[in-house]
Amino acid sequence: LGFEGWQILQIQKKIKDVPWKKVEPEPATDFHAPLKQIGLHKPELSGEDTTDRPAAHVIGRIGPIPGKTLRWESRTGQAFVSGGVSYKVEDGALQVNETGLYHIYSRVELIFKGCTSTSSFDHSIFVRRAGHHSPLTLMEAHRAGFCPQTAGRSWTTESYLGAALHLKIHDKVYVNVSRPEYLSHTHYANFFGLYKI
Repeated sequence: LGFEGWQILQIQKKIKDVPWKKVEPEPATDFHAPLKQIGLHKPELSGEDTTDRPAAHVIGRIGPIPGKTLRWESRTGQAFVSGGVSYKVEDGALQVNETGLYHIYSRVELIFKGCTSTSSFDHSIFVRRAGHHSPLTLMEAHRAGFCPQTAGRSWTTESYLGAALHLKIHDKVYVNVSRPEYLSHTHYANFFGLYKI
């Protein structure tokens, strides 16, 4: 113990003998790296007018849903339709008026009251196209096994679908959910959209 005390005294003496230089802080405006500008600047997209780009984003309509095809709000909050895409109130479709490659997406959130190990649902996006008698499935998800081990409790789950797909002029795109009675009534939990790439 005495030896350790002697070592501490020696270290303290050495520290006192070290000449200290006063360090001047650099001014706050002196930067050594380029900065990113944030704020109001919005870069142009290759000279395109974005208001003419075919695009839509619609959000879930709260209320009773006839059948399994979902209905949407096209003018509430962040919802919009532009560039020749139209929302069909009567059947819940987004209709495109230009042939091309589109990114299509949808998210749904369901709240299962009394969730069990067999609880499940299907979420799909399909298109009705001229010349085809039945709809064509574009994307589909089957969700199961999301309930906790304790049966009978409420449980929230979601499904997201998205892909780049080729659509033809006048195609009508829809979203189906097999258990619409469990859809969340949170306004922004359910949405659907597309935009031309």
